Amino acid sequence: MTEEEKLKKIKDASDDRDKIENILKDFKSQAANNIVNKVTHNLDYLEEIAKSRIKHKIPIGNTPFCNLPVPQRREFLVMLKDALESYIINLPLKD
Repeated sequence: MTEEEKLKKIKDASDDRDKIENILKDFKSQAANNIVNKVTHNLDYLEEIAKSRIKHKIPIGNTPFCNLPVPQRREFLVMLKDALESYIINLPLKD
């Protein structure tokens, strides 16, 4: 992976993290669903999301994000934010 590709990946992950942070401040259901779908379907983030799920004790299930109770949605968004931050920190170490 070139330095330019790494910088783009860091910028993309930072943008996604910022979107989650904004949703946590001003919770809007459709915006939350959109960013959750985008982040959870990004294969680059998969490993960090798995680690963050374990750290936050978020069970793996098939319940759509929009059907979760509000407190669980918030926990899920915090878990994704932590996963993205970890991804950003660890990206320069990966080849």
